[in-house]
Amino acid sequence: MTAGSGPYAVFTPCVQSHAFEERRTPLPCQEEHAIKIGRSVARLKPNVDNAIFDCKVLSRNHATMWYEDGRFYLRDTKSSNGTFVNNQRLSKGGEESAPTEIFSGDIIQFGVDIVENTKKVTHGCIIAMVRLFHSDGTEASIVRDCPDSVDSQSQMHTSMIASSPSHAGNALNSQELFQLQQYIREATHREQMLEHKLSTLQGLLASTQEASENSWQALINEDRLLSRIEMLESQLQMYSKSNNEDKMRDEVLNLHNEKEKYETVAKEALRRALQEKTEAIQKLFDVERSLETTEEECGRLREKCEAAHSELTTLSETHQSTVDRINQLLGQLQESESRYAELEAGSNAERAELERKLAELVRQETLLRLKIDSLQSDKDLSSEALAAATRHVEQMTAGEANRAEDSGDESLRQLSFALKESQLQADEYKRQMNEMKNLLDTADGQLDDVRADLRQAKQMASAEHQKASRIGEKLEESTKTMSAIVGSATSDLLTHLEISLFNQEHNEDLIKHLNEFASQLENRLKGVMASIDEASSGYDSALETSLSSDDDRMALEDQLAKALQAQLMSDTELDKYKVELSHAQRLQEKSHQEADVLRDQLKQTELLLAESAAQCERYRDQATKEKDLRATLHDELNRLKMDMEDTKTRLNEQSEEISHLKEKLSGTTEELAFERSVKNTSSMDGDNERIELHRQLAKHQADFSRMNEECDQLRQRTTRSDTELSSVREECCRLESENRQLHDSLDDLNRLKESLLTNETTWRDHVGSVKSEAGIVRNQLDETVEQLMRVQQRESQQAEEARNLRRRLEEAFDLEELARRSRTVMVVSAIPLILLFIALVAAFLPFFA
Repeated sequence: MTAGSGPYAVFTPCVQSHAFEERRTPLPCQEEHAIKIGRSVARLKPNVDNAIFDCKVLSRNHATMWYEDGRFYLRDTKSSNGTFVNNQRLSKGGEESAPTEIFSGDIIQFGVDIVENTKKVTHGCIIAMVRLFHSDGTEASIVRDCPDSVDSQSQMHTSMIASSPSHAGNALNSQELFQLQQYIREATHREQMLEHKLSTLQGLLASTQEASENSWQALINEDRLLSRIEMLESQLQMYSKSNNEDKMRDEVLNLHNEKEKYETVAKEALRRALQEKTEAIQKLFDVERSLETTEEECGRLREKCEAAHSELTTLSETHQSTVDRINQLLGQLQESESRYAELEAGSNAERAELERKLAELVRQETLLRLKIDSLQSDKDLSSEALAAATRHVEQMTAGEANRAEDSGDESLRQLSFALKESQLQADEYKRQMNEMKNLLDTADGQLDDVRADLRQAKQMASAEHQKASRIGEKLEESTKTMSAIVGSATSDLLTHLEISLFNQEHNEDLIKHLNEFASQLENRLKGVMASIDEASSGYDSALETSLSSDDDRMALEDQLAKALQAQLMSDTELDKYKVELSHAQRLQEKSHQEADVLRDQLKQTELLLAESAAQCERYRDQATKEKDLRATLHDELNRLKMDMEDTKTRLNEQSEEISHLKEKLSGTTEELAFERSVKNTSSMDGDNERIELHRQLAKHQADFSRMNEECDQLRQRTTRSDTELSSVREECCRLESENRQLHDSLDDLNRLKESLLTNETTWRDHVGSVKSEAGIVRNQLDETVEQLMRVQQRESQQAEEARNLRRRLEEAFDLEELARRSRTVMVVSAIPLILLFIALVAAFLPFFA
């Protein structure tokens, strides 16, 4: 009963019911589509899935039945003989009843028993126990208005009856008693049916046993009678002839000749059969030895497979160690990035400091410009004073000498005072020049620091480039995280190089700015020196025209010499600044060249990284291929192990069968020896000798048939061995193909290792070790190929032996054809032995199966 097929009802016939088969009727879920219960007509025939019965007491439309809201309903549709539920009629005759709810286990009766007066025949009604099932396959409630089962209710009622027998009639109503009675009646009916079936089966078994014994006895009697008739016919033929001694002697001689002929033929057949059996046993021994050798080879192959598995584990461990080292290198790369970020922050701070110092220098420049302007105004004043002094000297030449001398002294004093002031201003200017020189020295030092920073940045960039290249070389051997690592390394290198280029460009801008500032300072110094030259020339001319005394002239010459020395010093300083500016320009050109070199290196690194990424993809594909090949090899080795175990079990079975055949052969040889001894010691008359000869020939033919059966078994074994050899040959071919694939993969690995040797110098030792391991694996695979070739040779030898066995079996069939030409008496006398052989075959059939 399957759930989910809709509600249904099962009608089981009771004992006193009209006979019908058990019905399983599906029920509709609406009253309009209720199933019809009634008598069979031409269009409606009884079936196992409807409620139509071949019963005369039912009406055509006797009742209807349906399922609604989880309940089962039954309605009598104006039937003439009525419908009963648990012995209660639903409605009067000719009236339609109301829908009545029924439950699983109710006894439903359609109609009543009617006796036909004319024929004195009783027509039975339909009495059935109904079992109701819901759509989910669960059975509906069995007992009305009580959740307990029928057994518990019956026990309760029996206990109540036992406890209070006086109130038993009050405790049980008629409906429950009727239901219990129906259950008991149904159980007894089923028990009687089972007993009847058991008795019929026992009788059938006894009759079959008796019939088989009678048939065997009849066959044996028939064989005996046939042999007796044959013997009597032969005696009659002998007696019908004339009883002449010569004829009797000739007959006896003929019988002896026939006997000897049959004995020679039987001996020859037995000898051939024994020889073939010994040869087959020897070949089986050879097959066992070859199987042992193949098992040893399989053991060696298994050991090699385990060694290869261990090597694979070591390779996986080395791969894991390389992955760990790559992670360490990534950590070091991150640390270097953090250090570079710190250095970048320091360079930014130094750049800000340099900018601040440049601003300070600009401010000092403005102050110096203001001072130069003030000196220029002082110079104008001194030139005006000198002009006034010259005019005063001219007046002195025209006026009085004393007053001229006094005024000249006063003018000289004023001039000396002005010269002192100019000297002080020159000293102040020298001091300012020294300060400017110091500032320029500091600027040069800062430029040197900037250049050192640039060199350090270049070195760091080269170091980072070297680290990236080393990391790229190491990352080429990884198989899983290669693309992400290469991408991060390339992005990091690009960012580092961009930062270094940005710093370099910024430093170039700074150098340009410093060069412009130095050129401006040089121009300003040139202007100052020109003004000083003009002032000194004016002073010289004024002094030469105005001074007449030697002492004053000497003092002024000393002052002028000092001014010239200061000018020379300023010229040397300017030359130094020019040299430094040219050096800075050369450094700038070098930095441009280095920037170009760095750009070329960046392009080369990008190309190398692209090549390394492509190589990593190829390595990853090769690694996946190797993994798949290893998995397939592992599966094939497991399957070969299972096949070898199956062949072991089969060979064990064959060895057991061979031992059994040996035992049979020893028994047959003992029987032959016993027959020979009996034949030599017997001295019977001609008829008895002929009967004995027939019996011996029958035995020999039975042995020959048994030998044929054994040959058939050997033929089957050879076919099985051929199938096994073909399967082994297919496996060998598959192993050879896998071996070729392994050779191809090993060649690819060798090419990969050579490329790694050319590109990665740091992993040469590891690649060499892997290459040696690959050579070991290749040697092992060559050994396996040789072993497979040996197995194929053995298979060819076994196939040749199988062909020899077939040829010998064909010869045995020829002997069998010769033996079939014997008399029917031999066949009849061999029937018991054939039956015995069939029994033995039936006994040993499970072993062969």
